[in-house]
Amino acid sequence: MALELIAVVRDASFGYVPHARFFEAHAERVRFAANVAVFRGPEGLVVADPGPGDPSCWIEGLDEEAERMSFTEWGGLLRFLEKHGGTEAVAEVLLTHQHPDHLCALFTREGRHERTFPRAAVRTAAPDEFARYCRAYLGRGDVYPLLAAEREGAETFTSDKHAVGHTAWRVETTEGPLVLWGDYLPTATHLLPRFRRFLYDEPPAFLEGLLERSAAEGAWNLLFHDPRRALVRFGRRGGGYRTVEERLAETP
Repeated sequence: MALELIAVVRDASFGYVPHARFFEAHAERVRFAANVAVFRGPEGLVVADPGPGDPSCWIEGLDEEAERMSFTEWGGLLRFLEKHGGTEAVAEVLLTHQHPDHLCALFTREGRHERTFPRAAVRTAAPDEFARYCRAYLGRGDVYPLLAAEREGAETFTSDKHAVGHTAWRVETTEGPLVLWGDYLPTATHLLPRFRRFLYDEPPAFLEGLLERSAAEGAWNLLFHDPRRALVRFGRRGGGYRTVEERLAETP
């Protein structure tokens, strides 16, 4: 069954100090966002990578990348949900990977390290890694029911590049196919060949084929970290790609 895309919500904005091998041509700090897709499914709302939550609640040292992030806003997803049934309306979370800027909204809310979405289940390709994060925050590994990274009307593309079990999702929506890239394609800049990697990683082998397929079928693509656009359609340009249609994130 196709999901209905309700919105892509700007959950957070932050500055990021990149590693030396990433964004070499840029200044010391680059501007990023956390753009969260919210769908309607048969059992309730479906959220893809809920974002960083309240970064002031993060446990110091949980992830070395947290020290590279400087947040200027957060909490947009929760403000959006207040007008769409609240956190209880979320029935399912599609997770690309276990990094705090993608996942910690599951745990951090108003200073409490507890379950944000009381009836949600989490789909992940790396349940052991997810449980490690749960233990780090809550001292237990069974906070959310875990489901396999698969569902009707979706394809998944998983490798251990960038993070253990990092998964791109291609989901059928009422507006056609939509690819949730996670950090395999975090911004439109990464459509350029020289930026076709993130942090320390070489691209997973399936990336070029999925890029080509997405361009050929006119799929929407969620750019989780792009501060200027959230959804794009793109086409071929030389050795890379160019955006041909863009949508902004909703800012609650």
